[in-house]
Amino acid sequence: MPLIGIWLVAALIAAGTIYVAPIVQARDVDQSGPTFVRVGLREDAERTSVNVKVTPRAPEEVHGSVDGVVTAVKVAVGQAISTGTPMVTVSGVTVIGYVADAPLYRPLAMGDTGPDVVQLSGILHQIGYLTEAAAGSSTYGAPQVAAVKLLQRAAGAPVDGTFTLSLVAWVPTTSTTVSEIRAGVGSSVADGAALVTTSAEEDAVAVTTADDQAVTPMFSAGALEFSAGSHHSTVKSLDMTGDEVTALAAELRAAANANEISSQAQGNGTVFNGVIVSLADPRRVGVVPSSALFVARSGGFCVFEQKGNTVRAAKVQDPGSVDGELGSTAVSADLSGQEIARYPNALTSSERSKCM
Repeated sequence: MPLIGIWLVAALIAAGTIYVAPIVQARDVDQSGPTFVRVGLREDAERTSVNVKVTPRAPEEVHGSVDGVVTAVKVAVGQAISTGTPMVTVSGVTVIGYVADAPLYRPLAMGDTGPDVVQLSGILHQIGYLTEAAAGSSTYGAPQVAAVKLLQRAAGAPVDGTFTLSLVAWVPTTSTTVSEIRAGVGSSVADGAALVTTSAEEDAVAVTTADDQAVTPMFSAGALEFSAGSHHSTVKSLDMTGDEVTALAAELRAAANANEISSQAQGNGTVFNGVIVSLADPRRVGVVPSSALFVARSGGFCVFEQKGNTVRAAKVQDPGSVDGELGSTAVSADLSGQEIARYPNALTSSERSKCM
């Protein structure tokens, strides 16, 4: 009998559990009245793991249009050339460098016109031989003649006011630092001979996701921060300038040397792995429980705000996920702090109909 009694008690407990469970489950999903919650606020930097490939530009040669013997070298390895920098002296005439996208291509004299006159006028203004007012002239006139005479006198060339290419050497804007002296003192040079070689400068940066896909369009505009371990670099956009590329490449190499990220040669460049890119100015988003998002018959989205004793629908444009938060939805930051219905289906049909 005691055994039968124990068995009966256990059976009754089990039956009670079976009977109560549906009631508890029903209570869990019961939405008999709306519960209002406050919209949170988050900063979303859109952090993404990327690979960065840095491709160096090929070295450039700087050529002269002179014939003779090099009697002096005016530049040194590692020196940055700017417009007006003395480079070499050939047979007593000093050649200066000028930095430009394209070279001058002909001698110029009184009365000549054209875009190359404008370019030469700009060069003469940069080195202090021509006034700003005359710098934009496309005609080789008296101001240009006077400026060229000053240039010739400073160079040690015959002074006649006619510009010749032997006075200057073109240096591409993409590579301006001397890496090698090609024409040493005592060497003979002919028209077109290389005077120096400029150092390779960073030319291009390609950014892809960790699985080698294109970086999402959100990174096509706005300042970005690249993080490689303890090393950081900020750029205005993925369309980087030369200085930005140089600075980023230096940080990536430093991080790779410190074993904070990995790198490997690929083609004519280097790929750095394990780099994190994020928005330098994180965007702010509101955060609501996913259950608070209501889908209208039109396909639009709404949340329902509590305003005093009334409820109004607020449209939600392009709701998204929230990194690291399961069951949350990103909405406009303008909604942050508002009280919204957590379960819109618990609202009345007239209240829900406000979502169009």
